[in-house]
Amino acid sequence: MNKIQSTQAPRARRALSALDRNGRKCRHVVQINGHRTSINLEEVYWIALRRISQDEGLSRSELVALIQKNKHPTSSLTAAVRLYVLNYIGQSAIISN
Repeated sequence: MNKIQSTQAPRARRALSALDRNGRKCRHVVQINGHRTSINLEEVYWIALRRISQDEGLSRSELVALIQKNKHPTSSLTAAVRLYVLNYIGQSAIISN
């Protein structure tokens, strides 16, 4: 039993149990500037992207196109999407606290 499982941290335990089912990678196709692009991400990121795009009033493709446009030139699109999701969720957590 690891440290998190032995503590009274239900949020951490739920996050650990979600790793298995949300850790599988899924390939989705999005359209960026008229070009179809496939992105291979863990399911949890696709879930987050769907929710973020709904919150922002954008399609998933529009959101990914914005991420593509603003990512660091040496970063892959997949890495940029992961960072965007983490930053978005982090900002949401900070604002809600």
